[in-house]
Amino acid sequence: MSELVLDEHGLVQGRAARPIPDGPQHCAAVLDQPVRDTPGAEALVGRSGRFTYGELDAAVARAAGALRALGVGAGDRVGATMANDVDIVIAFLAAMRVGAIWVGISGVLAEPEQDYMLRDCDASLHLGRHVPVEEWRERCAAAEPDTSRPAED
Repeated sequence: MSELVLDEHGLVQGRAARPIPDGPQHCAAVLDQPVRDTPGAEALVGRSGRFTYGELDAAVARAAGALRALGVGAGDRVGATMANDVDIVIAFLAAMRVGAIWVGISGVLAEPEQDYMLRDCDASLHLGRHVPVEEWRERCAAAEPDTSRPAED
């Protein structure tokens, strides 16, 4: 049996996964092929909207620009307490696109519990509370699209 190796946070370091042949190699690239092959196909449906792959990619690019405008970059933690709707999917994909680390925080938790999680992970911001959803939507609509991707390992 091999010995476990822990990183500086006490998490077990695993071996790198083998790439998926002809598939996305990281979450930031998950839209690339469908945007290229079927941009008009329906990709995301929620209570507050419907998006084709092309529209979703454009929304994610604007959301990535909004995150960058808020100072979020690769390796930063982004806390999020949002409803299960299109906004959380777009925010998650945008966080992946800028190379940030997603920290989903349940809205069922009391504020002190959420605050503990945010402090513990050293989050740069908290979507849903520090940046309310309506403000997040406005920031995304006004943001310059960011189509960059995180560096490959």
